[in-house]
Amino acid sequence: MKQLKSYIGYFLRCSFLLAGIWSCKKETLATNGRFSLTQSALILNEGTFNYGNATIYLYDLATKKISINPFLEQNSQFLGDVLQSAQFQKGAAADGGNLLYLVLNNSNRIEVVEDGTFLSAGTIKDLKSPRYLIFTGPQSTKAYVSDLYANAVHIVDTKKLIRTGSISLPGWTEEMALTPEGVWVTNRYSNWIYLINTQTDRLQDSIKLGYGSASIALDKQGMCWVYCAGDFSTKKRAGIYQFNPSTRQVLKSLVFTGNLTQNIYPHLKFNPTKDTLYYLNGGINALPINATELPTLGVVNSGGRNFYAFGINFRDGHIWVCDARDFLQRGLVEEYTPKGQLLQSFQAGVNPNAVEFFQ
Repeated sequence: MKQLKSYIGYFLRCSFLLAGIWSCKKETLATNGRFSLTQSALILNEGTFNYGNATIYLYDLATKKISINPFLEQNSQFLGDVLQSAQFQKGAAADGGNLLYLVLNNSNRIEVVEDGTFLSAGTIKDLKSPRYLIFTGPQSTKAYVSDLYANAVHIVDTKKLIRTGSISLPGWTEEMALTPEGVWVTNRYSNWIYLINTQTDRLQDSIKLGYGSASIALDKQGMCWVYCAGDFSTKKRAGIYQFNPSTRQVLKSLVFTGNLTQNIYPHLKFNPTKDTLYYLNGGINALPINATELPTLGVVNSGGRNFYAFGINFRDGHIWVCDARDFLQRGLVEEYTPKGQLLQSFQAGVNPNAVEFFQ
């Protein structure tokens, strides 16, 4: 029976990979080997867990043409299993070019590619289950990587492409934010958010918020906003919190009421002026930073669709929503105005989980 299951699994994996190749042949448009990350919307597709079919889509904002899976096209190899996140750094390449860091959760590594060509520039390995990467400064070659299972945040040297150490933290570490005080680390299994001193690589402080902090962003005044997912099994409610990173004072605690199961994909992003926070709660909602309570009406209604994540274009404030559908077939990406008017919709890869914009 185990051998039969193994054959079935192999057949299914091959089917998914062949489908990905066929999609590339049908849909990839002529690019002459050039892919501009600063002129595109970068769509990350997780793929199906354990099938190694993660993909990248690049949507050219000027021509409105889509390049499907440029990593495969340029490197003749598949990207990996579960593409979790991406980080961009200007001038990081040896020739002064830009680099993109693709964090592959279930492949336990980070793939590095060149902006412009999408050719591989190396791989960072020796990671347990990486989630997000953040640099300790704009031109720094030291970065931190959060992790699902390591009970730690990894320290990596992005020039040497190696893991150089780790900082012990309990449980599942997730999104991070850099402020003058250091790097703040969210934690899905804790009531606390943690501060790492980037000079000593040590835990320096922590702040108690809601349970299950997951997504973090900075407003125009440098205040931190954190989306805590809560926990259904222990009836801990989700909420959005604001705190001052300098004084450590919690300024706002906006706790969700109603259905405890509604906050399973805690994502938040700011508009270009960083005075309005958008967050995912079934649909897309907008929260001005001076608001004292959560809004009652959403900007984009999900209408029963499976909104998984979203991104904000810093140029025009448009909202790009990822619909994962049933997590098996190819998902959708929809573009909306800040007021919720649908502009376009197109197919993405399997499980689109982020739309990123770089400058």
